[in-house]
Amino acid sequence: DQRDGLRRNMPPTFRSRWQEWTKEAADRMKEAQKDFVRKKIEFLERCCRTKPPPPVGPVLSQWEAAATKAPAEWGEESGVLQETKGDAAAKLRSEFRARQQALKQDEAFMAIQQCRDALPV
Repeated sequence: DQRDGLRRNMPPTFRSRWQEWTKEAADRMKEAQKDFVRKKIEFLERCCRTKPPPPVGPVLSQWEAAATKAPAEWGEESGVLQETKGDAAAKLRSEFRARQQALKQDEAFMAIQQCRDALPV
């Protein structure tokens, strides 16, 4: 266990202290590795325990169930942009224009708009 290096020229008292330090560092490293592996195993066990049970019988997945719905049944949660036509679209456009006109007086809003206009997109 006697390795050459710095310990070779050290006084005996300091040499033994040096060996204690290296042993403590090695022990801390082993303990940290064990703790890391322990936490990894706990995470994997928790993932396996929270995994939903496999479906029994012919059950459609969420995506298959959504695909079988008609577009009128999608609703707001579908994430699909619905087309707005007629009076509703005209109302939205006029509200947007009015909001833009009102915000043109706001300095912070105009500063943001100038920054947006300068973007290379």
